[in-house]
Amino acid sequence: NGYMTDNDYTSALRAINSVKSPSRQLLAAKQRVLFVLGTREYASGRVADAITHLREARTLGRDGNADIATQCDLWLGDCYYTHGNYDEAADCYLRYIRNGNDASNVALARYDLGYTRFAGEDYRKALSDFAEAATVMESTKVNLPASLRADAFTRMADCRYYLDDFEGAENDYRKAYGLNPSSGDYALYQMALMQGLRKDHASKIANIDRLMEEFPSSGLIPSAMLEKAESQAASGHTD
Repeated sequence: NGYMTDNDYTSALRAINSVKSPSRQLLAAKQRVLFVLGTREYASGRVADAITHLREARTLGRDGNADIATQCDLWLGDCYYTHGNYDEAADCYLRYIRNGNDASNVALARYDLGYTRFAGEDYRKALSDFAEAATVMESTKVNLPASLRADAFTRMADCRYYLDDFEGAENDYRKAYGLNPSSGDYALYQMALMQGLRKDHASKIANIDRLMEEFPSSGLIPSAMLEKAESQAASGHTD
């Protein structure tokens, strides 16, 4: 208790581990210590150490706090995603979605699961995950930044693009821009690309002009100018 009061969780864990036959109360304290250590290690980039401590904290759920054990799954999902172990990350997020009781964190887990499947190139499942996350985020019970919902629509659009659904992708990019116009340069650019793929060069050029007007310092401007030139050429405006 002294070490924990002093915020020295490493020493607290060492003290607990020196007890040969810990009581259930001490094991519950150990679970809290392991959880805090794991979250701090993840935040500081020590992901392997974080995984070790969070996995141990999760296994102590039967002797400690079941809610902490559930929270470990959300953090472990982030750890495994950071390491590129997408199967393990997906398993952790799915466990949290099944067992979590915090609406905001469940929505966040579904959103993170979408990124995990997107990184693993499972675009159909990722699309479903992002769509469900966006629906839950719309609820007033969920306390998450509005920008996350906009990003969920952006990623849905990316999934549709990879699945050759250019019209659906264009619609989702449009929704993403509408939800967060101040950071909408990517959504506008991608919307224009989808219009070009659908041979609607006039709309593509109009949206690229809009992009350059609204976001003159965007890093996408050079690529946008090239795309505009290609659509002008395709429309016969070679000059």
